[in-house]
Amino acid sequence: MFKKKFVFLTALAAVAVLAAACTRNDSYKGSADIITQEPVATGEDGKKDDKMEGETEPADGMASAGTYQTYSPALLAEAQASGRKPVLFFYATWCPFCRTADAAFRKNLSALPAGVTLLKVDYDASAELKQKYGITYQHTFVQVDASGQALSKWNGGDIDNLNKYLK
Repeated sequence: MFKKKFVFLTALAAVAVLAAACTRNDSYKGSADIITQEPVATGEDGKKDDKMEGETEPADGMASAGTYQTYSPALLAEAQASGRKPVLFFYATWCPFCRTADAAFRKNLSALPAGVTLLKVDYDASAELKQKYGITYQHTFVQVDASGQALSKWNGGDIDNLNKYLK
């Protein structure tokens, strides 16, 4: 009887460990498919340029079209103060879904909703933001208001989901 219980409990524990490993996307960390981070772009003055390659702004200097930029606290504060709709995209270089969404955003910058500032947050280096918004895995989007409160939160997708969940 004891042997049957032991075998059953061992099998149950193995299934639980396997299920946890399958649902935890951090298991990709350290694998051979990690891609390197993109170099930081610099402007003519040699200072860091927060715009991503391919990002454009209207010629009149008004940023009414949607923008896609690498997160910084200053860019978030600027978007909040200007009345734009900031959306945080928790991105990890090792996440295949993140890389697909990133490519879609870069390719279709003109399709980003007007007034939206999409900020690409480094999932691996943003523990404070992850804790603040309850982020448990990469490829999560959070729209925040002017005071930094979450208005909408969703996982996955690209421009279609951005339009769907945007408030």
